[in-house]
Amino acid sequence: MITFLPRIIITGGLLAQQLDKGFLVIRKSGKMCVETDALPYRNYSQSEHRLEIRKDPFCPGTRVLIYDQWIETGGTMEAAVKLVEEHQGVITGGYYIK
Repeated sequence: MITFLPRIIITGGLLAQQLDKGFLVIRKSGKMCVETDALPYRNYSQSEHRLEIRKDPFCPGTRVLIYDQWIETGGTMEAAVKLVEEHQGVITGGYYIK
C-alpha cells in the first residue's frame, strides 16, 4: 500500500496493518531521507511539484493499492501511478477519503 500525505500516514499504516500488507510512502520532493526517484506533477492550483519514491521500493510485479486523502484534479494520483509503473509495480486500485 502506498500513501502520500503526513496526515494520512497513520490511517494508511493502520489500514495496511489490518490488511496484513506492506506500507510505503510517496512524498513531495525533499521530504525523504533516502535515495529517491522523482516525477513532476501539477496540483489542484496548477503549480508544479515533484513526488518522490524511494529507489527500489518493491520487487517487480508487486501489487500496489494507492491510498489518498482525496482526489481533486488527479495530478498527484497520476504521478504516483507513473512512479509505481516505472518500478514495475502493478496498480490494483485506489482508495480515497472524502
